[in-house]
Order: sequence, then C-alpha cells, then structure tokens
Amino acid sequence: MTTRKKRIIILVLVLLSAAIVHGRCLMLGFNSFWDLLHVFRNPFQSPISLELAGKAFTVIVEAEYTPLRLLTNSIDYTFWNLNPFGHHLSSYLFFLINLLLVYLLLERLMALAGRPPAERITGAGLTAFLFGIHPLRVEVVSWITPREYSICSCFYLLSVILYLKWVAKRSIKWFWFSFAAAIGAGLSQPFSVSLPAVLLLLDYYPLKRFSKKNWKRLFLEKIPFLLIAIFVTVKIIRIRRQVQIIHPAGPEALLRNFIEFPAVIVSYLYKTIFPLALAPIYPMDYTARTPLIVCSAILTVAAIVYLLVRRKKYPALFAGALFLIVMLLPAGGLMRSGATVLADRYLQIANIPMLFGLSWLIMQAWRRRRLRWVTISIVALWAAFLIWKTFIYTALWDRPVELTRLAYQRWPGSKIIEIFMLRTYNNSALNLIDQGKMEEALEYIRRALEIKPDYVDAYLVRAHVLALQGKDDEALLVYQKALQIKRDYGNTYLNRGVLLARRGDLEAAEGEFRRAIVYGEDSAEAHYNLGLIHKIRGELDRAETEFKQALALNRFSPEIYGQLAEVLSRRGRSGEAVELYREAVRNSPKSPAYRLALGFACLQAGSYAEAEAAFRAAIELDENLGAAYAGLASCSFLRGERKEASRLRDEALRRGYEDIPSYLRELK
Repeated sequence: MTTRKKRIIILVLVLLSAAIVHGRCLMLGFNSFWDLLHVFRNPFQSPISLELAGKAFTVIVEAEYTPLRLLTNSIDYTFWNLNPFGHHLSSYLFFLINLLLVYLLLERLMALAGRPPAERITGAGLTAFLFGIHPLRVEVVSWITPREYSICSCFYLLSVILYLKWVAKRSIKWFWFSFAAAIGAGLSQPFSVSLPAVLLLLDYYPLKRFSKKNWKRLFLEKIPFLLIAIFVTVKIIRIRRQVQIIHPAGPEALLRNFIEFPAVIVSYLYKTIFPLALAPIYPMDYTARTPLIVCSAILTVAAIVYLLVRRKKYPALFAGALFLIVMLLPAGGLMRSGATVLADRYLQIANIPMLFGLSWLIMQAWRRRRLRWVTISIVALWAAFLIWKTFIYTALWDRPVELTRLAYQRWPGSKIIEIFMLRTYNNSALNLIDQGKMEEALEYIRRALEIKPDYVDAYLVRAHVLALQGKDDEALLVYQKALQIKRDYGNTYLNRGVLLARRGDLEAAEGEFRRAIVYGEDSAEAHYNLGLIHKIRGELDRAETEFKQALALNRFSPEIYGQLAEVLSRRGRSGEAVELYREAVRNSPKSPAYRLALGFACLQAGSYAEAEAAFRAAIELDENLGAAYAGLASCSFLRGERKEASRLRDEALRRGYEDIPSYLRELK
C-alpha cells in the first residue's frame, strides 16, 4: 500500500471516529443557562446583513471581542433561526476542520524533523485520534457559547501551516496568507496572542533557522504577527477592565500567577490523562493549594531541566514542552480574567503538545516487543474510557442543572461555583415558569434557598410565581422580605414596580422604578417602564426622555425602539418614528408587529412603497394579520387602485379586523 493511501485511510478513520463520538452533540438543545448570554441575549442572533456584519467589528458582547464568532452566530440564525441543530452543526464542523488541521500540521512537522513516512503517519494519526475522542473537547463542541475557541484554533493552525509553507517555498504570498490567517485568529479569540512566540519556536525546531547571523531577521519577520497580538491584548484588557472582570495585574498578582503556573500545567496534564472530574467551571483557588504548587513546581522544573539536558536527543519533546508553556501563558499564566483560572476550552490548542508527547511514549513502548501487548491493552482501555466519558459528558450539555451540579457536588465549598449553582436554579425556574410548570419552578427555588437562605434573586422568582397565580398580596410580602435581606438591590424595586403598575397603582410603581435606577446602576428596564407610565398618562415629552435613556443603555431592544417610535409618531415626528421602527425590525426581524408598525409609520410619512413592503413582510410572517391587509388597502387607495383597495379591505374584515378607516369603508 502506498504512503498516500495509508495517509488517506488513517485520516478518514481519525475523522470518522471523532465524528461518531461527538455526533451526539447534534441532538442537543440549547443550554438555557450556559448559553443565556451568547445565544438568547446575543444581538447577533439575527439574519446576516452588511450592517450587522459591520457592527460585529465594533460592538462588544459580554466583555468579549470576538467578531468572527458573532458573524457565525448571525449566519446560523439566517439559515436555522433558533433551531439548535443548526447551531450545534456549525460547532461540530469547526471541530472536524480543527482535527484535519491538527493531523496535517503534525505530519508536516514530523517530516521537517526528518522522521520516516510510516512514523509520521502513525504519530500524527494517533495524536489526532486522541485529540478527537478526548472529553476535553466536549465543552467546545457541545456548548455553543465558546465556539470562538474552535474558530480561533482553525485560523491559528492554518496560520502555522501556511508559515511552514512559506519557509519551504520562500514565496511571499504564503507569508501574507499566514498573516491573514493570524488576523482571523486574532478576531476570533484572545488566546491567539501566543502565535508569534510559537512561530519563533518553530524556527528553533524543527525548522532550525536560528543562527548568529539571522536571528534579527527572524524576529523582524514576526513583527506583523506581533502587531496583531498587541492589538488583541490591548483591546481585551481595556474591555475587561471596563467591566471589572480582569484579575489584578500588579507585581504581587503577577508573581502569584507565576508561582501557580506549574500547578496549571500539571492540572491540565492530569486532566488529559485522567479526565475524571470535568465540569463547566472550576474553583478560583484550584491551583492555589500549597501542596499542589510545591509538587507541581518540582515536577515541572525537573522535566524542563531533563529535557534541556537531553534536548539534542529529544529535540521534539523539548520543543513541545516550550510550545505548551507558551500556549498556556495567556489564559492560565500571567494574565487571568473571568470567573475561573482553569477551563477545558483553554486547552483547545495547548492540548496538542501534551497528546503528542503521550503518543510518542506509546510509540516508544510499542517498539519494545516485551511491552507490545501491555501497551495495546493499556491504550485500548484508555481510549475506550475516553470515548465513554466523552459520550456521557456530551449528554449533559443541554441540562443546565445537572451540568452545574457536577461542579457543585465536586467542590461544594467554592464560592464562585455556589454562585453559578444558584443562578442555574434561578434561570431554570424562570424557564419552567415560561412553560407553565409553576410547582417545578418553586422546587428549584426551594433548592436554591437551601444552599443560600438569603439569596435575594430566588425570592424575586418566588414572588413572580405568586403574581402569575393571582396572589398579588403574597407576592408583595415576598418582595418586602427580599428588601429586608438587601435594601439596595435594584432588581427588587424593578420587579415590585412592574407588579404595582399591573395593578394600576402607577404612582407607587413610578417610585419603585426610580429607586431601581438609584440602586440598579441606571437600569434600562427601569427607564423603559417609566416611559410606559408617562405614555399612559399622556406625558409624551417625559416618555420620550425616558425611552431615550433606556435606549442609551440598551441599543438592541426592539421594544424600546418601538415604544419611542410610537411616542414620536404621536408627537408628529413621523420621519424619526420610521427610522426607529426600522431599527426595531432589524433587532426583531421575525416579529410581524414591528413590520406592521413600520408600515403605518411610513404611510403617515408618505413613504407608500416602503409601507407596502412592510405590510407584505408582516403578512408573510402572519397571514391572518388583518391590520396588514387594511394597511395594504390604504396603499392601494392612495395610488387610486380602488378595486384592489376594496378587495384588501374585505380580506382585513374577513380576518376580524374592524378598525377600518372611513374612506375604505365607503368603497364598494
């Protein structure tokens, strides 16, 4: 069998095994808690357009600068709407592309290292196989939110492959192709900042380009890649400092992170070999335990010293250790951010040198005849365990309570995990309320209060259930209890204000909303509700002010655009109202109500062609919308088409719409 055929067979087997093992993710739904921000509240879950594509590069979503991920969200929505299969399919395909690139890169690196074809195919194939079936991939494959790690990995690996191509061919086009892929990586996820250092390490081994004469040129070559890394670093630090989720970066913090870094490496290596206690979140102090730090430091230093001494005999292992350190530094090393130090997704690229090292050990053991059957047995059992773990772990990723409980039961003393457990219970209770399952929702609230009896958000959900059951007085007592626990919590005032407004006590509701603004750091929802109160009272100037303040705090709410447009229309400013309704439609393209409102606003402004287009779009979304037929009838009447206007008027009446203008009623 030729080398080419062997390569194709191995590659097909690697891709097929990973596709089967992770295929269960295609049957998952969304995770109502862990996908909350990046799916359900993501403004880019809208049909793709040039305007939206431009916003992806300027708008910050949840303290992340990941424009390419946002574009894929819009593309998914365009084709699949909120069908989870399509969204999971995209993540699944990115993962398989990653796997293909891992194989191609490793085989190329082994070829540059002078290894024979059979060894290259085996080493690259075994590493890619382990990478593909490993449960550490589940988080990125089965959870839609961190897709940027897969996208970044694609561009990252592609940039490295193209860089190797440039070194081999010396054609400048391959350098700029590599640079373009590096831009893609930088626009996907900040862990791409390690790429310039990785390219320099490749110059050391296996390219062996370093010498006393050309080391300056090698550094100069990396300047374009370094500029991307600097841009991404500055951008993300500025964003995360604004929202206060970056860890301290002073000398003491940097020293502490440096001391803990060996524990980060050893923890990830342990998870690679024994992926037993995987979870969506790990304790903040996971790597801060003194015994772990000391043991990890000893093991790490000993391994580095040994590989440094034996670097001529084992250059690939020495270079692999350096690659691992460089790749882990951005997230687990000197600079940290977010709610966790460790995360499975952080190991997306850095896992490759770990798995390659394990594959090298397996191949060395295979060469010893006496160890061959032992090696086969151990590797087969380990691979079977990895496949089993991947399969059962995948099944949990659309079950938010069970998934979060994995972490809570493993580390019940962790404050950050307790917070996530409480929020999961609360969010799951709200989803059950939407489904009308009130008793099940109350059970989740009871569990949350068992963990933390003074958890205010649980009381707010309990009051919400009581209000929905018509027990307003009991709900108000629960809100009072919540205020006794935490007087300065804006959400309590906001929710109580909504209940009071529903009961018709607008004056008391207004006071609650104003207190919500004081204690809630200027809430868009509070300003929006104040605007509604002023609109009901006919105080249109004050309503306009409140809606504009709400819009300044939330630029993606179609409700705010719609209410402000209605106020401006009533104040005779139809041109401004049309533009606002357009924004409402852009932010809620599947809502026939905003298309209808846009149509009537355009009629008022004299834009008959746009009005007709809006009415027809509303009918496409809801063919029984009588008001849209009445709007089309008005358009036909104004164009002098009386017969068509009469027919459309009758269509509106047939659908139960009675608010027909007098000039249409008189038509025969």
